[in-house]
Amino acid sequence: MTPLRRMLETVHVTAAGLWCGATAMTGAAAAIIFPKVRDLDPTLATYPDYTGEHWRLAAGQVAARLFTVGDAVGFVCAMLAGVSLVLVAAGRDAWRTRAITLTRLTVFSAALGLIAYNLLVLGARMNTNLGAYWRAAAAGENEAAAAAQQAFMADHGPASAVLVAMTLATLALTITGTLGATATPRDDESAGPRNSSIKPSSPRLEKPALAT
Repeated sequence: MTPLRRMLETVHVTAAGLWCGATAMTGAAAAIIFPKVRDLDPTLATYPDYTGEHWRLAAGQVAARLFTVGDAVGFVCAMLAGVSLVLVAAGRDAWRTRAITLTRLTVFSAALGLIAYNLLVLGARMNTNLGAYWRAAAAGENEAAAAAQQAFMADHGPASAVLVAMTLATLALTITGTLGATATPRDDESAGPRNSSIKPSSPRLEKPALAT
């Protein structure tokens, strides 16, 4: 393996691992924050006229920051993992392990599709509804807040499924990247002809001393 490919493989596996870790930790943190804040049952002074559940507002404010950071980390890691993988695949040496390289490209395509859908479609719609929910609650417009909250919650199930799928996809990307970086390439040229009828010559044996 050339020094350049070694560097690219290191960047790819590191980025894929960070992407997986950020995605998993964001989901885990949200799963911890919401039940804990619900049990505390807070009342927020900044929403004096809101009659709905204040704990959802409090937990949502914290979780939204976490998801913003997680999305930013995921986007940067996706770009690094993608560019490094494309450069690796552009080299002839990567195709000596054709199956692994094709698997890596397929898994990355799936992970990229998931993060693109999450950022550009699902996440964008959820952020719009979440902002409307917070603004209406702050203004004491309880009916409008409830409608925006219901619209947000309608996407909560799909968002959770996408988060789980992206965690699994990035985990697979990390594993296949590690396999690709450590796999021993098949060198057909050095192996010689497969069906060669020429047998290697037998090693010459030293003449026994007793025969002299």
